[in-house]
Amino acid sequence: MAERFYTTGEAAKAIGVSRQTLQTWIADGKVTPPRIIGNTRVWIQEQVDDLKRQRKNGKK
Repeated sequence: MAERFYTTGEAAKAIGVSRQTLQTWIADGKVTPPRIIGNTRVWIQEQVDDLKRQRKNGKK
């Protein structure tokens, strides 16, 4: 099965936060930065699912 990739904007939407919030979490060290492919940050499904769980449990 192919791995699903997200841009920062797509990941933020899937998590339920703004793109700026996700970028702030990266800058604050609350989130491990995603991989960079070319000039684009790329999030994998596992990272998005983990952030959804953490947000649901009040950890972000």
